[in-house]
Amino acid sequence: SSESSAISGKSPFAYANQFARCMAAVSQKTTSITTNPLTVTRLSLLLQRWTFWFHQAQQIGVATDLAAASLTCSLQLAEQPYAQALINDTNASPIQQSSLAFEDLISVDTVHFSSTGTLGNLLKLWESVYVQRVSGKHRLISSKSIEPLGRGICTAILRVEVESVRNEAFDSLFAPPLRTVDELLILIRAATDQKRGNDLLELMGGEIELLAVLIGVCSTGKRRRESDAMDEGALTSNRTEIPFHLLSIVRRCWSSVEVLAKEFSSDSNIASSIGSLLKALIPVRLQQNEDMVRLRNLTAVVLSMLSAIPSGPVNHEVFGQACEFLKTWIHLHGEEMELRSTSTASSEGCPDSDALFKTVLVQVIGKAEPCLGSSLTDLQVQGQGQPAFESRPAPLMEAEHSSFNCLGHLLDLIQDMQNFCPGFWLSNEIQSASSSSSEPLIRRVASSSVIAISASDRTLAQSSIQFLITLCSQASSTADPDASKEAARTAVMENISRIRRGATSRLLMGCCGKFERTLVGPASVLLHTMSKKVASPAEHESDILAALQQGFFLLGDDAKTLTLSVFRRCTDGLLSEADLEMFLDRIWEIHRTDDFSTLPSSDAVARLLAKFGSS
Repeated sequence: SSESSAISGKSPFAYANQFARCMAAVSQKTTSITTNPLTVTRLSLLLQRWTFWFHQAQQIGVATDLAAASLTCSLQLAEQPYAQALINDTNASPIQQSSLAFEDLISVDTVHFSSTGTLGNLLKLWESVYVQRVSGKHRLISSKSIEPLGRGICTAILRVEVESVRNEAFDSLFAPPLRTVDELLILIRAATDQKRGNDLLELMGGEIELLAVLIGVCSTGKRRRESDAMDEGALTSNRTEIPFHLLSIVRRCWSSVEVLAKEFSSDSNIASSIGSLLKALIPVRLQQNEDMVRLRNLTAVVLSMLSAIPSGPVNHEVFGQACEFLKTWIHLHGEEMELRSTSTASSEGCPDSDALFKTVLVQVIGKAEPCLGSSLTDLQVQGQGQPAFESRPAPLMEAEHSSFNCLGHLLDLIQDMQNFCPGFWLSNEIQSASSSSSEPLIRRVASSSVIAISASDRTLAQSSIQFLITLCSQASSTADPDASKEAARTAVMENISRIRRGATSRLLMGCCGKFERTLVGPASVLLHTMSKKVASPAEHESDILAALQQGFFLLGDDAKTLTLSVFRRCTDGLLSEADLEMFLDRIWEIHRTDDFSTLPSSDAVARLLAKFGSS
């Protein structure tokens, strides 16, 4: 195993000379292993595993020849029925693995690959890949499989020092996908068969996504493998402005993007890929007129996609992409937006951009209106007019409404606004951004998030819980001397006080076997936070008592008394979040039994009382 580790690392290994001669021999006669998709895949995996060795042993040229042979043969095999049958049976991916091998080789020696001759050969290979892709009768080769090669070439181009040479290389890299976008749009608009049209839209989505990925490499300098391991905040903080020449290249396909957004964004592939492209193109700086022109063009496309949504259930993908666009905007410019919203002094950036953001946000809120606030339920009165804590929560039909699926996206967006620009988010202009209700927006969103705790969609329920955790943390923060920030904190605290009891009931109900088990942890964090930070001991005890009286707790009176005692210990600071999670996880587990009638006298409850009652 130590030798295997050395092979895949940067150290020489025992049989390095023999291995070098073997690789050189194979590179001279590749036909012996490139006629079978399985051997091509294995060769590409070998190149990926030993990339560092090829670099240190100055064998990059040999490895490049092998990668080129693998990719060329993989493209030819894509047209062969026997090869396709073998690929389908074994899940081999020769084209993608060859492409990944190229990306890895380029990443360890970008200086070598950015030289004029080597880069020129890479770009010729890229062009030949596209020629072969579109010459096939069925376009069998997806853009996803060649994406790593494009990322690698993009990385090499960025190392070219001469601007004119770098610009020419960018032209050559982007020309094939741009040409394909234009060709596909003509075919899509002419398609009369629905299946053919859907297949073409899927191909178009792949090409737009590829453009977004290449632009992302130019702005972050990160390969997709590195980017996948980073969250959105880390990626945006490392972004640099896109080269001007690259922006001029993107403008060549912008009319096609606008047509796709307006006419075909109901297709999930198109909506997702255009969303990725829009996020990649958001300016890092908003200091010049060109930056605002670009931002206006981007927001126009988002608004076009939103306006194309018909009445009724909201298109989940379009709505999600609009929210993701605004989230990326916030990560890049949220702090500036906050400064402008809470200070009369001038700050960096362009105030006009805030108006554009608000325009999109208002449209997003309008589309989400069916799942907001009192249009769903009144948290203060339920059942036959009893206060909420005196009646068991009604069946949550609202949480299954198709429009309600959009709430998760909206909560994630608002959570980012709460973190990056709370003053901007809580401004009167934003809070009144709906003609259908006089309630402040935060009140409606908070009400909906409580209902969504009980949604059957685990992702939505988790987003709701995380959103409420953020609200509780902000409500419990230290009083701020800045009047606007303190007003924002007070507004959040008022809403937490209003929804606290309903949230407590739904969280405990979920922990009594209604949640998926993975939600017990986040629910424990929220319950612990509420017990310590946003309610007095008497208020929190009253909330817990009210929840335990609603009928979903089936472990008997002794276990109810124990549960109340556990939460008292949380309030007193004697029980950690981890301890509370352990307790509630055991409550959840016991409630998952099939025989509810014997639970209070069961051995499981007895063990629960013994373990946590003595703490």
